[in-house]
Amino acid sequence: MTQGDFRENVQYEAVKTAREDTALNEVHRPVPPPRGRNFNIFTLLLIVGGVVVVVVLALMVLQFVSPSTSTPTTSDAIKNGAGNVQPSATVVGQNDPAIYWQTIQTQTAQGLHMSVSDLKSSLQSGSNTSKMSHSGSGNVLSTVATEHNVSPDQLRTIELNAIQAGCDKLVSQSALTQQEADQRMQTARSWDQNMLDSDVLNAFLNDGQTPKQ
Repeated sequence: MTQGDFRENVQYEAVKTAREDTALNEVHRPVPPPRGRNFNIFTLLLIVGGVVVVVVLALMVLQFVSPSTSTPTTSDAIKNGAGNVQPSATVVGQNDPAIYWQTIQTQTAQGLHMSVSDLKSSLQSGSNTSKMSHSGSGNVLSTVATEHNVSPDQLRTIELNAIQAGCDKLVSQSALTQQEADQRMQTARSWDQNMLDSDVLNAFLNDGQTPKQ
């Protein structure tokens, strides 16, 4: 081998080695992450979080502003001057078994020292008289109680005891839970005398049903 050939071989090997090193560097060079990927994920998380917050706030606002529904009570049955119960959407105990209202009739009549039939007749007669005269002379039940020397306080006690007896009867027949009976009595005790008279009067004149016009 001549000296010229030796030099060419050396140069060839040097070039070959350099090319191999370059190729290795290209293979092991780390691939940079695509631009904008981290940014897009962060933006997506912000959007999702914002939507969740808006939905939660909307539900809270709806719950706050939505009107609460309440069970109609006999307090909605406002009496007119003649002492008759005005029609209302629902009467407390309207859908209860008849024994509830029959018990109220019996207990009220006993408290006034009258029979159920006599008390019902007096209440119906007094109601019709008040309608005809338009006198607005007050509650018929209170008038009958006064005629039998029963004071307003005594009448209130008689009426509450009658409602309590009716509730106890329903509880004993599993038609009402004790909690429901306690709630009904709490409502009855909160009524003024006119409201209480209206409820008991309804037992005699309408058999516990919603009064008709």
